[in-house]
This record gives sequence, structure tokens and C-alpha cells, in this order.
Amino acid sequence: MASILFVLPVGGYSGGANSVVQETKGLNRVGQRASIAVDEKNIDSFKRCYSTEFDIISNLVCFKDYNDLLNKIRNYDVVVATVGTQATNVFSMVRNHNSNNHKKITLAYYIQDYEPLFFEKDTPEWQKTRASYDEASDVICFAKTDWICNIVQKNHNVSVKRVLPSIDHDCYIPSAEQSSKITISAMIRPGTPRRAPHRTARILNILSSKYKKSHNVNVVSFGCQKETLQENGIILDPAISHQGQLTREQVAQVLRESSLFLDLSDFQAFGRTGIESMACGAVPVMPVFGGAQEFVVDKQNGYLVDPRFDSSIINAIDDYLALTEKRKRVMRNDALNKAAEFSIHRAALSMSCVLTQ
Repeated sequence: MASILFVLPVGGYSGGANSVVQETKGLNRVGQRASIAVDEKNIDSFKRCYSTEFDIISNLVCFKDYNDLLNKIRNYDVVVATVGTQATNVFSMVRNHNSNNHKKITLAYYIQDYEPLFFEKDTPEWQKTRASYDEASDVICFAKTDWICNIVQKNHNVSVKRVLPSIDHDCYIPSAEQSSKITISAMIRPGTPRRAPHRTARILNILSSKYKKSHNVNVVSFGCQKETLQENGIILDPAISHQGQLTREQVAQVLRESSLFLDLSDFQAFGRTGIESMACGAVPVMPVFGGAQEFVVDKQNGYLVDPRFDSSIINAIDDYLALTEKRKRVMRNDALNKAAEFSIHRAALSMSCVLTQ
């Protein structure tokens, strides 16, 4: 049995954090001893976000800074960086430990996206994320899509191992009852530009206006507070039901009630909410750029669209709405079957093999 510590300096409410929480649970179930380290700045938010994950919360490692965390990693066999802007801090900390202690700690990096794409070129954040790959020659790097593995390998000549992604099927499950009403849902996150909040709002407004006279189409959004929409100049049609910032369980409920889920990001390294929507019985509309095409087959279990063109998005939605009820059920079942392949158990086993080789 190996003891594994994921360093996750975030407050939760993100796909990357959900992945780490799920796979930490899974590793514990397959015989490893895994915990998560969260910094003091984010610990309260993290606990609120995952308040129902008692085993995770009870074993959190809280740290003030990386000097403080250095004193807390001695009993771990593996330490895993998870955030690109702070990965080199984790590398330095573990290398410091290894240079001064007989017991060596294995250093790993869970690459959940290609983070240089998040920032303007040559900014400090862009430089930090690039350094996280350039300085990883002695690090076990792993990722959950071929797209991430390939883009890091091609740009930095670093070997990245492929692990399986996971879905929490205790949370993301379909509803036993299906409404005859069509519900189209989407996440709006103004704080994350690559998630295209203005594009998403624009498309939702188009849909709301287009189908306003139809009593059979409902449009729902979530992902941030209404005040955040206003602060970012995003105005939604009053007919759109905006649900605010939701917990995982609340997101799952929205997805269970959805016929279509729209992710109109510029790209998706994986597209966690898309595959979670499939597990809830919704048909996803995902960007063709990135890793979503590894689980979405266009017009079979979802739609792949070019998010640069509104027409590509609207045409996909119109295509779905024009389908017969039988064909919609077939797409829903195909989505459910694909999502069933993504289990925490399988993901944890694949990760365990990589980290304890």
C-alpha cells in the first residue's frame, strides 16, 4: 500500500478539483492511502464544496505555504502536483525533501489541461505553466485524455502517461422519469474566459427567443451568481432560469432534468460536465477542439460543434429538436452507455498502476 498526497490549492467548484476528489476516494477503495492537501486560503471553500464527502474532508492536509507543507509530507510515498501555476513549487518542495532525507518521495504531476492556453503569452502565469512541463523530466506525468498527453509531449518533449477518467456514478445518475418538455441547460462561468461565458449567454438568448412561443422548450443556466453575470455585462433573457452557483449534487439534478447540455467552450481538454451530463441522460453539445471527441460521437451520443460559429451550434440544437422521440431515446441511451464506461474504480486502478510502478 502506498500513501499518496494530492496537492490541490483550490477552493473546489471545478472539474479538476472534482477529478482529484473522486480519484482520491477511488484510490482508497483499491488499497492505497490517498489524501488531499489544500492551502489555508481555500480550505473553507473546499470543505463547503465537498461537505458530503466525509472521508475526504476528515483527512485533508491544510498548509500555510510550501515550507509548511514540506514538514507534512514526510510520511507520504508519492506527492502529486495538480495545478500548473503551482506545480514547480511542489516539485521544488519534494526535491528539497529528497535531497535532505534518506526516504525518497516519488514526485508526480496530474496534468488536467494544457494550462499555457489559459493565459496571455509571456505573462508570469503563462511562464509558470510552461515551466511546469519543461522542468518535469524526473516527474511521473499523467493525464486523462490523449489530447492532453499529445499536446504536452509535442510542445515540451515530456512523456505523459494516459490514465482513465472517472465519473461519480453515485452522484451523476439518470432520472427514472422523463419529461416530455425539452430542457436545454448550460454552464456560465464569467471568471473563466476559455469557457466562453458571453458566447454561451448569447446562444441561450437566441434559443430562448427562438422558442419563446413554444411551451415545450425550457432554457436553464448555472455556474455563477446573478450578481456575477451583471458585473460582467451578461444579460440573460428573463425567460431563462438561472440557477446560480451549484454544488455537485445540484448540478447533477439540473443535468437529470436536461434533454441537452451545452458546453460552448473554446476547447475542452476533457469536458467533465459533458460526460457527467451523459451519465444523467442528457445529450451533450461539445466543442470539437480538444478531448471531448474521445467520448462524443457526433450525432450518435452527442454533438461536436465548432464554437467559433453560432450557426454550427444552432444547427446541432435544431437537428436534435427535429428528431423523432424514438431517435432522441436512442441518443440518450447511447450517451448513458458511453458514460457507464467511466468509473471511479477503473480510473483509480489505472492511476494506482502509474503511481506505484
